[in-house]
Amino acid sequence: MTIKTPGSGFSLVELLVTMIIVSVGVLGVASLQIRSLQQNREAFFRAEASYLANGMMDRIRANRQTVYSLAIAQAQIVANSCVLLGCNSAQMANYDMAQWQCSIRSVDVAGATYPICTQLGVTGALPLGAGRVTQSAATPLLYQVQVMWAADSFATLCGSRTVAQPACQSIVIQSRL
Repeated sequence: MTIKTPGSGFSLVELLVTMIIVSVGVLGVASLQIRSLQQNREAFFRAEASYLANGMMDRIRANRQTVYSLAIAQAQIVANSCVLLGCNSAQMANYDMAQWQCSIRSVDVAGATYPICTQLGVTGALPLGAGRVTQSAATPLLYQVQVMWAADSFATLCGSRTVAQPACQSIVIQSRL
């Protein structure tokens, strides 16, 4: 004769409650992982934008004889490579800006690579990115460099968005030469 003692084994209700608790925990960990990946992606783009902005400022410092100016929605600049050829100051500035534009974004919205970026061998690092270089009118040696990129999946280039569309992320640095 076997005698059943109370509390031996699991009931279906206990098993169901345990499964619910475990599944809520797993969903919480999955949500945390997704948020971590998003934050990591944003940090990568911010670091890349900072690197690109500082790189452009270094190019301006190295070539002080020419005024650098680039609008945010300007079309890709066409330039000859100054690596093997001797370039004057204006040609070097043009080459620097073309290379910098390609470093930010080397493809159009449709995904086609710009011919100048292929020629220069530069690949863009920021999604739907754009850059601007301005010199202060009041202080001639004061430059401002801005790099923008899209942190969303909206397929409109930064600098070309309307007020109703989400804003782009942006880094602005300013330096006096």
